[in-house]
Amino acid sequence: MFKHTAAVIIFDNGGGTTLQLGQRWAHWYADTNQAAQDFLDFAEHGDTSEWEGHEPESLSFDPSLEEVRNGGCRILYGYDVEAALDTQEFSWVNEHDFMEAVCAGINQKRAVNKKEWEKETITSKPSYDR
Repeated sequence: MFKHTAAVIIFDNGGGTTLQLGQRWAHWYADTNQAAQDFLDFAEHGDTSEWEGHEPESLSFDPSLEEVRNGGCRILYGYDVEAALDTQEFSWVNEHDFMEAVCAGINQKRAVNKKEWEKETITSKPSYDR
């Protein structure tokens, strides 16, 4: 489903979300919908070279195992997002909202692709070999 999965999504217990995309771009978000949209854009295109908003401190953020165990944050890797969508067990609001927005983004893209396919099918003239 996702072409580019070199991403780390960190949900903090204060409601924020940190995206670390590739090796060179990271950002902390209060708006999980925007975080989900940026994740989807990265997952499709894999290029953040023209993006603004890189925060070096977010790129170097590396929660310890103790922080994770004590409930300070949760970590999700880009290659696990698709499987996580199937579980639908997200007890933190930011985690739930992020995954819901990712799912909505995927469904919207599918709907657009379907409409484009239907438009091509309807407007193209059939060719008959006789």
